[in-house]
Amino acid sequence: MIQDDDEHVPFAFHVALPEEATIPDAPTRIVISKSIEVDVLAHASHAFSEEDVLVVRCAPQSVFKVRPATRCSATLSGLLLVYRVASIIVHVIM
Repeated sequence: MIQDDDEHVPFAFHVALPEEATIPDAPTRIVISKSIEVDVLAHASHAFSEEDVLVVRCAPQSVFKVRPATRCSATLSGLLLVYRVASIIVHVIM
């Protein structure tokens, strides 16, 4: 059951290349970013055809959240430089 407070988790999909189609020091999988037809069937290795059975694997991707810093309460001794970025003041001590 999906609740409103659940976060959306992005997934990455890929198909592993057959052993006979792999080249040493080359990627061993094809990442699916657009579609199976565009990314897998039209791949330069020509390892798959429309009649092959494909095992598509997926893996959850990391989600990074960035919150703006409103103020800095800790300071270090030394030269104080002030940078203004998108109306957020960040103090950098050198």
